[in-house]
Amino acid sequence: MSSLIFRTLMLLNAPPDSGADVQLGSSVIEIQIDPTGLTEDVIRVSNREKPQKGTKPTVRLSKYFKSLHRLKSSPKQVADSATTGFRAATLQWRSANPKPRYILEGYDFLDSTSSRQGTASRFAQLIRKELAELAGRSRPLWTRAVRGLRLEGEVDGVLAASIVCETHTTEAVAREIRKTPFSPLTSTERFMSELRQLGASYRPQRTKGNLEQIFMLQLHHANLNLFSDFLQRFATDYANPRMFMFDPRQTELWHWNLKAIVTDSQLCRKFTSLGDELTATTESLLDVVLALDDDKKLAVLSAEIRGCSKDITTRLSRISGDLDHHLQLFSMSRDMNQSGNVQMLTLLATIFLPLSLSAGVLSMQSRFKDLGDLLYDFFGVVVLLAAVVALFLVAMFVISSAKELESRLWRYRWYKVYLRPTLLTTVTAIALILGALVLTSFVVGMFKDVVLGAKILGYGIIAAVGAPEVITVAVLLVRWIAGRIGRVVDKMPRLGVRRQKEKQNDLEGDLGRESKGKETAANSSRDPGVKLQAGTLASDVLDTSCTPSTARAVEQYAEVITSDEVVS
Repeated sequence: MSSLIFRTLMLLNAPPDSGADVQLGSSVIEIQIDPTGLTEDVIRVSNREKPQKGTKPTVRLSKYFKSLHRLKSSPKQVADSATTGFRAATLQWRSANPKPRYILEGYDFLDSTSSRQGTASRFAQLIRKELAELAGRSRPLWTRAVRGLRLEGEVDGVLAASIVCETHTTEAVAREIRKTPFSPLTSTERFMSELRQLGASYRPQRTKGNLEQIFMLQLHHANLNLFSDFLQRFATDYANPRMFMFDPRQTELWHWNLKAIVTDSQLCRKFTSLGDELTATTESLLDVVLALDDDKKLAVLSAEIRGCSKDITTRLSRISGDLDHHLQLFSMSRDMNQSGNVQMLTLLATIFLPLSLSAGVLSMQSRFKDLGDLLYDFFGVVVLLAAVVALFLVAMFVISSAKELESRLWRYRWYKVYLRPTLLTTVTAIALILGALVLTSFVVGMFKDVVLGAKILGYGIIAAVGAPEVITVAVLLVRWIAGRIGRVVDKMPRLGVRRQKEKQNDLEGDLGRESKGKETAANSSRDPGVKLQAGTLASDVLDTSCTPSTARAVEQYAEVITSDEVVS
């Protein structure tokens, strides 16, 4: 039971982006390199089967290498042989087959707001992104690319190379990326596109003596360009929007922005480590290529590589420097606030400590054992003061939480222009009303009558608290009554029209019955005893009829029959 509770607490306290490592996609790039540089390199890409979640990328990569090349070593040895750095890069042209894998790492930024979705969908995603940023659960959509390179050697005069590309991220980010239209091979496609673009500059420089070295330099140059683009997107889409958390002019140092600073500092440290290793290895490979072939045409590539390395170094130092600068300013601001609080506490202690001591000494008019019922009053006062102190602590906690929430909302214009003035006006009005009631009550109680002062305070608080509820209920009741009256008024014209239609239908029915009676009288005028039958029929109908119109119709029918009989 205790272990279950411990696991539950660990899950609840886990960071938002924690979770098992997930592989989004995997592919193999096979390249056939022309040593003459006259034709473009043949590049083929094939997908790999997606492994299970929760496995480390180095273990998955080593297992694939073991199955591909049928190595008899353990996965740990294969993982150890797949290393980074300049020493591992030189093994690609010094070691015999099978050569160890050389790992190139990088990052790729996938931003769903720049996708092919509609404007409404992008707006909704921006809103969700802002809410996640406000709640401290921002999940940037970037992935880590692990590329395992191996030069297979020359086959029919062509140098062959294979690159295993894997894309990794956390489970939380993977769920967000799966909702976007990006393909799992997006990172591989960008790497291949950059490699093809650099091929036009590197193919003319290839010779038999520097083929492996210049191809390795081309791969590093492509990875360097992609990492530089990632840092630019990172600064534009992630670091700069989060600067409102770290600006000491608009906010203070709270737990949420301190946590954000720690997270960003760890990211910058990770990117700095990767950038330093990548730039150092690339520049070392450049020195090797320049030593093998001191051609002036390589000076252009050298300038491009060194310029890209400077961009990476500058961007990383700028991001890290901004974080350190803001953190130092936060520390200075917090130290100043703490010193001010200490001064305030010292002032309060200076005022109330002598007062409390003097009041205690002056109130001791008898021995402690003779106090009697006064002990109950003494502890009652202590409990009352403790309750007041507890209320003050709760109020201070609420004010502190409100200030922390305000520091999150301060960057939004709708809060600064509309919501904040409204809240300040409401709180000020409530404070003035309650303060006026309390002041009036005590003034009347001290100078006029205590009971009257208490009544003013009680009735005033009841009116101040109950007036908004009464006004709200009254407004709702008036609106409901007005709606009911409006519906009744709308139904009255319909009722009049319905009655007119009923009268018209009755009149048409009477006319129809009269015409039928005339036809019947005309048909039966030749029969004897018609007069008697007509009189009998008229009397029967008059007895059973209820409406005047029906009675008139029957009388007219009888008169018609009688007149026809007389004429005959």
